[in-house]
Amino acid sequence: MIEFVYPWVILLLPLPLLVRLMRPYRRYMPHIRAPLYQHLISISRQRQQRAAWVHRRSPTQVILLVLSWLLVLVALARPQWIEAPVAINKQSRDLLVLVDISGSMNEVDGGQTTRLDRLVSHLETFADNRPGDRLGLIVFGDRPYLQAPITADNEAWRTLLLATRVGPAGQNTALGDAIGLGLKHLAGSDGEEKVMLLLTDGSDNRSLVPPREAAMVAAHRGVRIFTVAIGEHSDSADVDTSTLQAIAAITGGAFYDARSTTAIQSLAEDFSSSVPSELTVEWYYPSSDLYHYPILILYFSTLLNAAFSLHLQWRRGRL
Repeated sequence: MIEFVYPWVILLLPLPLLVRLMRPYRRYMPHIRAPLYQHLISISRQRQQRAAWVHRRSPTQVILLVLSWLLVLVALARPQWIEAPVAINKQSRDLLVLVDISGSMNEVDGGQTTRLDRLVSHLETFADNRPGDRLGLIVFGDRPYLQAPITADNEAWRTLLLATRVGPAGQNTALGDAIGLGLKHLAGSDGEEKVMLLLTDGSDNRSLVPPREAAMVAAHRGVRIFTVAIGEHSDSADVDTSTLQAIAAITGGAFYDARSTTAIQSLAEDFSSSVPSELTVEWYYPSSDLYHYPILILYFSTLLNAAFSLHLQWRRGRL
């Protein structure tokens, strides 16, 4: 389908007619009547010159001029060929996952896999259920580190998640600093909604910024934090659930107790019900400019008009 970017250019169509109706400019030059013209030429030894002339345009020339003007207007209107629309999925939420990789995450809870390996497995499923979100990943121990920046590529995020190991970040737990790094990373994001998912099996014992104060800053910036307590037993005292609950309450998030196999398996479903994934579809219409075609035709039309004018002059003996 062809569309014009500047269709109002068609209003210039009658402009040549307006110019035609205008009175031509005339300039009168003083002259001398010379009844003995030929005798004066012979005396002055001047060569007789051919007088100026303007021949009448033929119908073919008029048609070519009208065609040229139409081609100029079509080119100025900038025609474009609009192709079939293409659907583009647009993520509207930035979801930053904060994963505890302190020494306690290397423990084996009633199985053959470590606590971190089981958590990573469940987070893979969690990522599959979030097609409408851009995901990021921060790991923390003594200090927090950005493992995966905010990205719409869930496959790249999953690859960086699988590369997560216990130990490089230290053996302690810095919840407040992890939230602070998350806020710093989200500050440069243009997402309509910003959410953090904090997963830990311990309590803060290393942060320079207390977790509750970091949560207050997050609430001021409109970032919701959902906290998750993980571990082996629901009555374990290793996790500071009161702090996690306070962080969630301050920021308008929610607290999940996933200190059992069944609880952590249902985490993705519970979180999806609280924060449903929203995938917005936008339509993009690819287009390509066509204005060079009327310009090319105009070029050949001008050459044809010039050639036809020279031919008429030759036939009338003017050349």
